[in-house]
Amino acid sequence: VRANELLLTHASRVLTPETVRRLVHEAPLFGTSTQPMQLRPGAARLLARLSELDVPVLIVSAGFADIIAAFLAARAVPLGSNVRVCSNLLVHDAASGQLTGIEPSPPITGCNKQLTFERNRDWFTTTHRRRRDAS
Repeated sequence: VRANELLLTHASRVLTPETVRRLVHEAPLFGTSTQPMQLRPGAARLLARLSELDVPVLIVSAGFADIIAAFLAARAVPLGSNVRVCSNLLVHDAASGQLTGIEPSPPITGCNKQLTFERNRDWFTTTHRRRRDAS
């Protein structure tokens, strides 16, 4: 939560959607110097195949959905309508691109990912109904 406050206070003007995309595309080791953000072996192929088959996929992370989506796009991993990213969201002003907030509240952390079901009840209901209708 403190990190989110710092982002809003000190980076709201510079952390625009375009900056996020550019950072992810240009930084070869995006993440930390000791643990760069990377896909696990076979993950890109698996996500592509699940997209082809229209299998519902829920990606859960305590990171930022904007960064996850840009990271996957930079690696040509499809994020079709079958994929939902359940993560924190950087909220930007539509006109200026300025960072105005971070959702949800409270933010998703490694300690409260169990709230995923409640926050995505509609997704679980829709995919369950879809599965039942297909049989």
